Amino acid sequence: MLLLSEPDLRTVLSMRDVIDAVESGFRSIALGNAKIPERLSLNLPTQQAVLLEMPASAELNGLPALGTKIVSVFQNNPTR
Repeated sequence: MLLLSEPDLRTVLSMRDVIDAVESGFRSIALGNAKIPERLSLNLPTQQAVLLEMPASAELNGLPALGTKIVSVFQNNPTR
């Protein structure tokens, strides 16, 4: 897995690049070229936690794209 820091991103992306990418994403959604199902939620009550998964697929610039965002939230983490 490749993890990029904010300084890493600033060396390869301009704010204009980011704005254009977000605009392109919203345009794909509006045109029906993106599939974004409802977020999947897996509650883990014994751990006071939840796992969230947000998949999406789209065709961008004529190329298929697929991605997912995974978030885990553990309520007790700040106390550790």
